[in-house]
Amino acid sequence: MPGNQVDLLPSPAAIQQACLQLVREAEHHLHLLFYIWSDDCIRDLLIEKATQGVQVRVLVDALGSFGLPGEFLGGLIKGGGTLVESTFLTNCLSLSLLGSLLFI
Repeated sequence: MPGNQVDLLPSPAAIQQACLQLVREAEHHLHLLFYIWSDDCIRDLLIEKATQGVQVRVLVDALGSFGLPGEFLGGLIKGGGTLVESTFLTNCLSLSLLGSLLFI
């Protein structure tokens, strides 16, 4: 399909480097989705891009990123980025647990 490209990367280090390069090259906007996020270098680069006027939006999973300190992403929000925490899986697990308690 014209305009689409898929690159298979051989290792987590290669994935991280490719992600960093894409963030560095962004001029208008970045929309990212993380299940588990604990990488300071990507966060720091996103903060830099947000302060340069690039629209940065990040969706993180509440369950996968559980325990992530609030200050970890505070700089992104202060720099103008947008952070949304997805609770979809957490809500599904709560409903499943509730259902099992009600119908024993």
